[in-house]
Amino acid sequence: MTASKEMERKTLEKIRQMVAELGTDSYLAKAFDGVYEIAEQNIENDWGCTTREYVEASFKIEEKARKEREEMEKQIERMKRDLEAKAQVEAVLKRNAEYHEKQLVELNETLVKVKREAESYKVMIEDLECDVMKLKAKLYDYMTGEVK
Repeated sequence: MTASKEMERKTLEKIRQMVAELGTDSYLAKAFDGVYEIAEQNIENDWGCTTREYVEASFKIEEKARKEREEMEKQIERMKRDLEAKAQVEAVLKRNAEYHEKQLVELNETLVKVKREAESYKVMIEDLECDVMKLKAKLYDYMTGEVK
């Protein structure tokens, strides 16, 4: 004969009362801690889960969580190493950028100096060309006898 849910509930209540009579420090009270709730869930949901299954399932969940935590810790370590490597690369790039900026400033200063010198040489060339024209005119005057 299969017990009805009502019979199961009444029997569970009798067991609960019998264990309660032993006191909260009794071995049975300790062993039954949490078992009543599982029994009630079994009755209400038509399940047949045992306490052992709950314990084993919790161990499996704990083991899975431990493995996931370990994997996450490994990932965190890899990420930390990646961040450190990226920080080092960033530092090198920053130093290179600063060096190239300094070089650019120096090149711009040199370019300004060269342009000034080119202007100066241009003026000197114009003056020299003017002098050459005057000398050519004097030479022409000497050659044609028009020197005074």
